Amino acid sequence: MFKKIYHILKEKFFFNLMLSFLIKERYKMSKAAKSYSKMYPNGTIKPIKPFKGFDYVSLNNKNIILFVVYAPKSFLMYERYFQMLGKLNYKIITISNGTLDEHFVEKFKDKVVFMGERANIGRDFGTYKEFIRLLRQKNVTPNNLIICNDSVFANLKQKDNRFIDFLIKNENEDFAGVAEYMGKPGYHVQSYFLKFSHNVLKAPNFIKFWDNFLICDDRRLNIHNGEIKLSESILKDGFKPVVFLSTDNVINTILKNKETLQKFLIEVSANKHLDQHTIGGLKSLSLAFYNKKTTPEHIAYYTASLRQEISRMIDKFGMIVVCPFFIIDEFGFPFLKRDLVYRQITEWMLIREQGKLFDQDLLNEYINDQRIRRRYWNLASLKDKLMYNTGMN
Repeated sequence: MFKKIYHILKEKFFFNLMLSFLIKERYKMSKAAKSYSKMYPNGTIKPIKPFKGFDYVSLNNKNIILFVVYAPKSFLMYERYFQMLGKLNYKIITISNGTLDEHFVEKFKDKVVFMGERANIGRDFGTYKEFIRLLRQKNVTPNNLIICNDSVFANLKQKDNRFIDFLIKNENEDFAGVAEYMGKPGYHVQSYFLKFSHNVLKAPNFIKFWDNFLICDDRRLNIHNGEIKLSESILKDGFKPVVFLSTDNVINTILKNKETLQKFLIEVSANKHLDQHTIGGLKSLSLAFYNKKTTPEHIAYYTASLRQEISRMIDKFGMIVVCPFFIIDEFGFPFLKRDLVYRQITEWMLIREQGKLFDQDLLNEYINDQRIRRRYWNLASLKDKLMYNTGMN
């Protein structure tokens, strides 16, 4: 017990020590955020030329999607994302943090009802806030609003419609998302794909959250003050989330048979984000399933032990960090994060094997994207390394 408390205190001490070294950087980000808020109280969203005459009132009582993008380079990723969104028959709004490439505009302008740009500050939550408040200023309340962004590759299996079927089935639900996170620093439905009904959009705590949210480039604050507090505000308004992928279903599928357990263990073995001593323990427990002398009582015990350890791991890191490829194959999870290599969740040369059931063209694009991603060990300065370890970048 004392050893566990010691490790927790030690971890907190070193984390806070790293944050203290970044006080200057945090101050600069905070100052820039407050300056932007004061200078642009109504935000900086502006339509690009082909959409100058857009009438926001046309969005009233409609089902709409806000798709936030940043510096699009390759097009296939966006082609597949728009293809997936198109299955919902919602009106699509695309807004870029920064200037949109003219080739991107030309290729996708017919997929959307509006394209706009804004200042490159505040990441995805900056755009979420400014668009939601802009609608309120125009007295526009959509029937449903989906917010999503390009921090993920989407639609890795074009013929797998399980997520789309889920959204259509739950279209009348007030609050829906693709995945939830249970661990520290707090419960939240993950913000790279969320759906709100008109009831949520008009709810007092939801409105108050966006009014108070400070647009800032600090990734860590966007999680704490953005994702977590957004979910808290909606829960406070009395809306319960409906989530596509639940932890208990994932664990049940992992433990369904020897094949799925082995598939899971192969994937997590390559994950440097996880404690490999824990993974070694899971492997040892799994050997019981291959021993002909193992009794049903032993199987029940080992299965319960595996369930507990896997549950703790998912609780701490979340499913999309623990087993991103497994959940796509087994559940039709539609997204794969773009920072898997950067966060040391896998290595790019393993992706082809782990994603062998994906559509090959998009898989190739994903692998090429990951090959040239910046690696943790290539971070040049102490500041960059501290920002990485504290989640600020």
